[in-house]
Amino acid sequence: TTFKPDFGADGIFGGYMLGVKSVAGLTFYDWETLELIRRIEIQPKNVYWSDNGDLVCIASDESFYILRYRPDNVSKVKESGEPITEDGYEEAFDVISEVSEVVK
Repeated sequence: TTFKPDFGADGIFGGYMLGVKSVAGLTFYDWETLELIRRIEIQPKNVYWSDNGDLVCIASDESFYILRYRPDNVSKVKESGEPITEDGYEEAFDVISEVSEVVK
């Protein structure tokens, strides 16, 4: 299978999903299907996933964000037949917390 991100790749992050950093921000893809799940306008330094894939921490230069992945929301949109946006499934993540601290 060939994989070519829409905006190139300035960095990649492993974990529950494939994370690709580019000029457009951070994009999460499903590992198995390589389907776009969500594009977020942030330039991350690092991405940390919980062991069960439920939570993700996105660390940038000024702050970090804790998001909850909602696969049930993604499934509902897929089942409804609605087309996904160019930024993926808007309902894929809920913001749990934003902390204005530097992660080293």
